[in-house]
Amino acid sequence: MATTTLKGIVKDVLPVETYNDGTGRKQTIVLFIPGYVDQWSGEKKGADEEWGVDIFNDNIEKHSLNNNCIDKKAEVEVYLKGKAYDKKDGSGRAFLIGASLKTIKLLESAGTAFKESATGDDGDLPF
Repeated sequence: MATTTLKGIVKDVLPVETYNDGTGRKQTIVLFIPGYVDQWSGEKKGADEEWGVDIFNDNIEKHSLNNNCIDKKAEVEVYLKGKAYDKKDGSGRAFLIGASLKTIKLLESAGTAFKESATGDDGDLPF
């Protein structure tokens, strides 16, 4: 299984859900990754991204993420899992990538406007 590190801002922490008739639990954090901005011109060169990073079962308690994490910069190591499937209309194959949490390191407040109560400096990205 592949891993990678994402650097961004925690935009939301979703409630815990159950699956498999209640035997499994999943929580998702939404990580906002701002698009690349050219340092000389200030022109935005890349699109913003939002990643849904899933946390499963015992890792939910291990990481204990909640709304206090919102608007914080984060360095998130994720496991990546890819899956191919045939399109329902028969026009070919499509591909999905899922990200599940391996580790998370929360940093200072990002000073964004995701929540009205956000505070902090206007720290520059990337980190």
